Order: sequence, then C-alpha cells, then structure tokens
Amino acid sequence: MESTNAQPYIRGDVLALPFVGVQEESTWIADKVKFLCGTAYRDRPEAEERGLTWSDMAVLLRSVRRDAAPIIEAFKAADIPYVVGGMTGLFDTPEVAVMRLVFYFLADHTPTGEPPPSLAAIQRSLAGSWWGIPARGLETGMNLLRERKGMIGPVMRADLYLQKLYLDFLERLELREERIRTQSGRTGEIVFYNLGKFRQVISDFETINFHSAPNRLYQAFAGFLEFQAADYYPEGWEESGHTKPDAVQVMTVHQAKGMQ
Repeated sequence: MESTNAQPYIRGDVLALPFVGVQEESTWIADKVKFLCGTAYRDRPEAEERGLTWSDMAVLLRSVRRDAAPIIEAFKAADIPYVVGGMTGLFDTPEVAVMRLVFYFLADHTPTGEPPPSLAAIQRSLAGSWWGIPARGLETGMNLLRERKGMIGPVMRADLYLQKLYLDFLERLELREERIRTQSGRTGEIVFYNLGKFRQVISDFETINFHSAPNRLYQAFAGFLEFQAADYYPEGWEESGHTKPDAVQVMTVHQAKGMQ
C-alpha cells in the first residue's frame, strides 16, 4: 500500500503521545478534532481543496464498549457530532430509549425496577423541545399506539407487524430531521441514523419470529429489548446499508478495515 501523496506532509502530522490519564487524552482528542474540522484537504493530488468534515475523522479503539465512554463525554462537552459504530451504546441514546418504551407499553411489559409504561410517559419523553414534534403529531402518534394496542391478540393483521407499526408511528409523529434541535453535538441527522439502526434491530428480530402471533410477538420483543438486545450484537458488528451522517465515527479497529 502506497501513499497517494495528496497531502503535504509535515513532521508531527502523525503523533504518538503519552497522557497522564484517559480524561486528559479524551480532551486532547476532542480539541484536535475541533481544530482539524474545516482545514484544507485534498482527496486526490489533482482534486480541488476542500475543508475536512466531521465524517472525515474517526477514533479507533480496541473495544468501544470498554474504552469509548470518556471520549464520548469529551465530544458531548465540545458539541462535536459523533456516531458509535455497530450497536454498542445504541440503546442508551434518548431516541431509542423512547422507542423501547413504546414497545414496552404495547406489550404491557414492565421493566425491572421501573414504573409500568404508559402513554403519558411516552408523550412526556417526546414532548421535549429538542424533538421539534408538533402538538398534532404527538396527539396522532398517541392515538395510533392506543388503536394498535387494542388490536393486539392471537390473530396477525398487516398493521401489527413490528416494522409496520414502528414506521407508522414515526410518520404519525411528524418527526422531521430538520426540526430536531442540535444538543451536545446530537444533530437531527444523527438521531435519524440511530432510529434507522433500531429499525434494523426490529427487522432482525421479526425475521426470526415472523410467524408468531401478535400477542406473543410483542411480549417476546419487549423481553428481548430489556434483557438481550444491548449485548446481542457482537462488538465490531457492521450495520448494513446505513448512510453515515456528518459525524466523527467512534469504532473498533476491526470495523475500520478498508477505510484506508
């Protein structure tokens, strides 16, 4: 593998630095990412210069699950948009936490140590100003959940497939990427990226349990979300077909193969 020599090289561009601890290291990484964003860059020697974007940069770790937390906190503090490769940390994001609550409500599943899920709790979680959901969207979204829950029983109907309900719910909410207010580096693009990954979780589960009766399907999926989903996908697992948002990628070295 040979360099294209598209960039002028200056001694010090490639660094190996010692740090006192992970906090100092994480802060340095965040500061360096902010410094680099927008600096001149050429994709090829003959190409015109452009500014580096967030998505041009990645933090590669041996283990995201074990090592990423300090870096993510530093990115949040610096308002740097980021996405985590694979499914690691997906279920801790606010948008996926709300969607998980939706399926708990539909299945009458009460998570360990938490109050029983309710429409009021879902509505409160979605009513925050950063979502940008209009009042009519909240109302129609809650009505949809109420209607579909009343349909869940031993007979499958087209509207009760997990994927169908999920997409219908997002549409009824009138959730739009451009309405989501950026918060701690979390843009609308990143929120939709995570919602797309959750859709893949639904698809993976439904493919295996396609012939289950609705009442059993929803109960099984709620149990999966509480007890198995966070650890179901191995570290280094690569999501298929998702367009990456303009955000720094935090991923394992294994996931980065081919990025050179």
